[in-house]
This record gives sequence, C-alpha cells and structure tokens, in this order.
Amino acid sequence: MLLHSTFYTSERLDPTLTLYTAGANGVRLFFVISGLVMMLSTARLAGGRHVWRGFAARRIVRIVPLYWAVTAVKLAALIALPSVVLHAKLDWVVALCSFLFIPVYNTEGVVQPLMAVGWTLNIEIFFYALFSLALALRMHPLRLLPALFLVLTIASEFKSHAWPAPAYLYCDPVILDFLAGMLIARWLQTGKSLPSWLAFMLLLGGLVLLFRPYPKVYDLTLMESLAVTLLAACVVLGAVSLEKIFAPRLPGWLLFLGAASYSLYLIHPLIAPLPPAILAKLGLPLSLFSVVSAFALSLCAGLMVYLLFERPVTRALSVWLRRREIDTSVSVADRHSRVGG
Repeated sequence: MLLHSTFYTSERLDPTLTLYTAGANGVRLFFVISGLVMMLSTARLAGGRHVWRGFAARRIVRIVPLYWAVTAVKLAALIALPSVVLHAKLDWVVALCSFLFIPVYNTEGVVQPLMAVGWTLNIEIFFYALFSLALALRMHPLRLLPALFLVLTIASEFKSHAWPAPAYLYCDPVILDFLAGMLIARWLQTGKSLPSWLAFMLLLGGLVLLFRPYPKVYDLTLMESLAVTLLAACVVLGAVSLEKIFAPRLPGWLLFLGAASYSLYLIHPLIAPLPPAILAKLGLPLSLFSVVSAFALSLCAGLMVYLLFERPVTRALSVWLRRREIDTSVSVADRHSRVGG
C-alpha cells in the first residue's frame, strides 16, 4: 500500500517523488506465508480420496468473490470513465481472462489482468491448482512440487515475451517462495523450533533487509530473486518460532488488520489514486500529504470492504459449502490464512 501510494502520487502529482520500491517485497513475503499455510492447513487431509475438492472449494471461496467484485468495478470504470483509468484500456479478452485467472498480455504488452495487482493471484491460483493436483493424486505436495518448481525456475532464465503469457508468468523464480514456505511448514511439523534469540534475529534482520529503501526490486537476476526468497523465509521462520511467545500478546487491532489484508490489498489500487488526482486538480503539490492521504483512505476503504463484503460473503459461502457436504472445516492454521493466504 505504501509503495502504490508513492507511485500514484509520483504519477499524478509529483514526478520527482521517490518511490518506496522495497514495498514490492511484501508480495514475496506473502508467497512464503501462503506456502506455509497451505501445508499446515491440509496436513490432516493428505492421502484422502476426495480431499482436493474441499481444498479447492475453500480456496475459491476465499479468493474469488472479492476479486471478481473489484475486477467488475475496474471494468465498469473502463467502460464509463476510460480517461480516468491509466495503464489499462478496455479489451474484452483481457477482461474475460482476468475473471478466469488466466494470464494474458494486456494492451501494454504486460502480463497483467485488469486489476494489475491480480498478477499475484494468477500465480497464487496456479499454486493452488498444483496443490490440488497433488492431493487428487494422493501424493504429499512435497513429493510433487519441488522438482516442478525447480524446472520453472531454471526455465525463467530463458523466457521471453514471445512465450505464451501463462508460461511467461509461471516460469519465474518467485515460485520458490511457495516452496520455502512449504519447507518451513514441514520443519514445524517435526516439532522443532528455533531458539528465541535466533528466531528474533532472523525476524528482525529479514524485515530490515527486505524493506529497507533501495532502488531495484523488479527484473531481478536469478541470484537476486533467490536472496529475496531467503530473506522472506527468514522472516516467516523467525515469526512462527516466536508465535508461542508473542501470539497471546498481540493486540486485537493488529489481528484485525491481518484478517482484512486481502481486502486492503485488492481495494487500495482503486482508492489510492484519488488524493493525488484531487490535489493535482486543485494545483496543490503536497506530495507527503498525498501519500499519507492515499494510504489512510485506502486503509479505511479496505476495512469497510472487509467488514461489509468479504467477511459476510465468505461466511455465507462456507455455510453453503457445508450444506453441500463439502469438507470446509477450518483448522487453526487455515484461520491464519485470513492474514493473506
């Protein structure tokens, strides 16, 4: 949210503003968390005949409704007010593929859906599909996915825009973030834990190195991307090792923000451009005020969407699934998935 608040201010109000590009590493942290959560939340399901259906159903309920809603809003804006929307033009093929989570080159030649941040969900859905396949084959995901992820990572060194969009997107070293999270989960399942001092060092050091301001977070080399994976894994490993100490002491408002993070992530690109656009119209080049306003307004909007849409819709659909006798019981680990998985 902070990265995009600086981006929209730079684009619409003050081109000299420095972007907080390190904020993009939040996506990498999210991918590691997702790999961890998927392993822990399905540990009791591995080996069952049709457990993949329950897993897939829960993931659909968790991801699809809000994403479809915000994509529909973006599509409506493109139809009604095309001049207001930057970096996107109406293309019905792109629109359809966006709703179906199919990677496609947009009108600017970039592999992005209508909601630009949705590229992460395209990768996430790909991971869910592979995870579901492993469950359907009654294989432990760590027996099926590591080799495939390594192949995709190696292929990333040879990809070009001549490749089909799905191949271009999926062949990316970020896929190893999921594997890192899965390996951490497997390690936790053995009952092991790090000493508190070491866990704290990994957590704090990883956060500092991930989110310190620096210019390059895009178009990373393979080794640079692997370094980011390692840092994100250090943060998650340190955090879960300290969970018994800190979890009972976490304030409710922080847990609430974590629960609402999916809404915050999807809503802020619709809201954050408003303050810099309004300030530009008024001729007020207040860059810092624009960034703070964009962030605050996005935060308020995201929390409202979580309370009024995401949470009630997710609960209603979960009840509907249970009535159809699809296993949607939520383990403790899956409750943590509301933080972003």
